[in-house]
Amino acid sequence: EDHKVVREHAGGDKQVYKWDQKKIVVMFNESTAAASGPSGEQIAVKDMDRYCIGAAAEKFHQKPNRITAQNAVKDQGMYSVWGQYEADPNPQVFICTFSTDRKLVGVDKYTP
Repeated sequence: EDHKVVREHAGGDKQVYKWDQKKIVVMFNESTAAASGPSGEQIAVKDMDRYCIGAAAEKFHQKPNRITAQNAVKDQGMYSVWGQYEADPNPQVFICTFSTDRKLVGVDKYTP
């Protein structure tokens, strides 16, 4: 059976590959290396900060090494990871939310 892999995106520190119903994002930065598997993948709590950095880099068009994130915090059964990146004039704060079964739900900018 033929499983053709297509590179959807290549640029900067990231490449995106897609095949069948799967997608993988590869980030090329050792200190913040992050890879996301098929959507809906369960993420280990200890890896949520790196996974969040990768997702935020993609969503906000930032280089992963310019993003910092805190460790995951369990809140009402779900997990939250707070992060930020430099923006003008102030750092932009964001939050990654993971469901009770440790799947990424979303990455959203935080506006106080």
